[in-house]
Amino acid sequence: MASMPVLRIAFRYLRARHSHNAVNVITFVSMAGIAVAVAAMVVVLSIFNGFGDLAAANMAVLDAPLRVSPRSGGAIADADSLCRVIAARVSGVTAVPVVTERALLISGEHQVPVVFKGIPHGYDTLSTIGESIIDGALAWNVPDALDEDFAAATISVGVANSLMAAPDADHPVRLYVPRRVGRINPANPMMAFRGAILSVSGVFRTQQNDIDRDHILVPLSVARDLMEYDAQATAVEVFTDTDVDTDALRGVVADVVGPQYDVQTRLQQRATAFRMIAIEKWITFLMLAFILVIALFNIVSTLSLVVLEKRRNMETLRCLGATHAMTRRVFITLGWLITAVGAAIGMVLGVTLTLAQQYGHFLSLGAGEQAQDIMSITWYPVRLDPVDLLVVAAMAALTGLIAAQSTRFFVRRRPPTAVVSE
Repeated sequence: MASMPVLRIAFRYLRARHSHNAVNVITFVSMAGIAVAVAAMVVVLSIFNGFGDLAAANMAVLDAPLRVSPRSGGAIADADSLCRVIAARVSGVTAVPVVTERALLISGEHQVPVVFKGIPHGYDTLSTIGESIIDGALAWNVPDALDEDFAAATISVGVANSLMAAPDADHPVRLYVPRRVGRINPANPMMAFRGAILSVSGVFRTQQNDIDRDHILVPLSVARDLMEYDAQATAVEVFTDTDVDTDALRGVVADVVGPQYDVQTRLQQRATAFRMIAIEKWITFLMLAFILVIALFNIVSTLSLVVLEKRRNMETLRCLGATHAMTRRVFITLGWLITAVGAAIGMVLGVTLTLAQQYGHFLSLGAGEQAQDIMSITWYPVRLDPVDLLVVAAMAALTGLIAAQSTRFFVRRRPPTAVVSE
């Protein structure tokens, strides 16, 4: 730790005008490089946090806070009974069965593989799927004229584009799934599939590509009929009316359902997507860290020039009783000061820009007016995370440490001057 005289001398070297203007310029460039790198790290990490939060918000449209699924086997044998047990033993929650499976959807000459999800009546009161309807209505909210002949289905925007389909009872679609039980007759391949004729009641968009690309929603009764289920379901979704800690609630539900079931939060249900966001975030952080490496070379160059310029001052300090270790600590402290000042400026700049965007939304995504009408957000989402600030500060401190220790190669111990007697 630098003593007060060492700190005062180093601070004087930092702010004093040098005999060569190049030294002042290089010192300024070094601090500016540190500041730009630190500010860029803070802003970019905050942008990734914002997009992660946006993905989590969109995920809440079709993913329940908790999902209970069997560890082995494709379906829960008596899902209705399990829902009643969860609701009775865990206060403040609602448990509903759902059936999710892959199928083939055909409309006229168009066909597309889809993931259908059978959901019970009133599902829109538990989730926010109703807010994502961009055309028509959810399957249970359609006018009577639309629901006279066929069960209704709500399709994602990607499926609607692939099939050129829209809410229209006069142009139904057909959903086919392979039979689960019974023999297959090679002479009649179509008998190997079960099908249902559905009218398209609405189109939804969640802003999640993996959902908007190929998902459709059908009544639970239709899904169970296709899969030849009675009270079975592929999963049980648990909703809560209050803002509770889902991790703690997960533990309670896991104790109720037992070890034969896997209980997952929203983040665990979409672990792959969030893992990719985290990987992209920290790879970008490492790429920006190279700017600090470039700034490090600037700091080393600055210190070497300052050492050369201050040789006479060093001799004066030695004549006044300063040791070699003390003079070396002066330049080590100078390296720390250059890094600290640059990092502090960059941290303040990065935090200011992030908070301004987080609350002021001054930087838009640049979409046109038509695109803004269909986008869920029109500005860059950001969120300042104190953990990110600590990581950036640690990276800046590592840069300062390397720069400060590099002065050992410049401040060398000079041999004593020989006294020649006359």
